[in-house]
Amino acid sequence: MVLELGFNIALLVFFIYCFFYVGAIAPEAVKGQMDGAQWPQMIIVLLVIFLVINIIKVYRSRKPDEGFKIDFNIKKIIHSKLFIGSILMLVYTFLLDYTGFIATSIVFFMLYSRLLGEKRVKTLLISSIISVLILYVVFNVALDIMLPRGMGIFRNFALLIESLI
Repeated sequence: MVLELGFNIALLVFFIYCFFYVGAIAPEAVKGQMDGAQWPQMIIVLLVIFLVINIIKVYRSRKPDEGFKIDFNIKKIIHSKLFIGSILMLVYTFLLDYTGFIATSIVFFMLYSRLLGEKRVKTLLISSIISVLILYVVFNVALDIMLPRGMGIFRNFALLIESLI
């Protein structure tokens, strides 16, 4: 529990720093328009709120007679869903520029949904495709934010999908 609390507090401090850092490096805002700093800052505020909620939840879940002890088991950490999900996210970020948003995200959503417990392949595939299409429409069409298309055959695939949407 101490390890989890410490990790959450460290993340909280880091995200508060990121909030101010993003505000400091962003160009001057135009009145009446959202600038490049406001989207990341809104997401960071949500992260901070959820971290505070999680810290409170973890603190309240401890037993009254339980002290603060560190239970550090590397095997338990490596086999945890949090660790595996973090590795999936890391691989996703490295592959995104090479394989593009659409292809990489479909595979990522399928793997992450499987990690969270969904076993039906048809449901994994359909929910992943629908989720990626919704995200694509929100970012590329509604917000006019260009998503990575990838290289080679992945770029051709992304252009094909974009022409259909």
